[in-house]
Amino acid sequence: MAHIRIDKTEQTLTVDLSAVEVVESLHRDLTVPLSSVLSARVTDKALGEVFGMRFPGTGLPGLELVGTFISADLGRTFAVCHGRGEGVVIELDVDVAGFDRVVATVDDPEAIVAELS
Repeated sequence: MAHIRIDKTEQTLTVDLSAVEVVESLHRDLTVPLSSVLSARVTDKALGEVFGMRFPGTGLPGLELVGTFISADLGRTFAVCHGRGEGVVIELDVDVAGFDRVVATVDDPEAIVAELS
């Protein structure tokens, strides 16, 4: 499971990656300004929200998708999805954050969405 940290003092949202996720994604922790967050919602199946070509990252269909995924329709998605559990979809301003979306399986997606609202 991903860990999403929201720092109201620093005005940042950080996706903290484990050492294994760093290797799987070929990316370090992702930190974006809170001002780049356009919306956030809970999803029952986080894996089902990730589309496009993996570049770079790890993809085991139905099991895990970790890394950057590029789609003509959805742009650049940073995904940290393990298993078929629920998660969050966070829409971002790509010009500020460098990604269009973050999709992650998390323990308490409702709490993250509430904190971002």
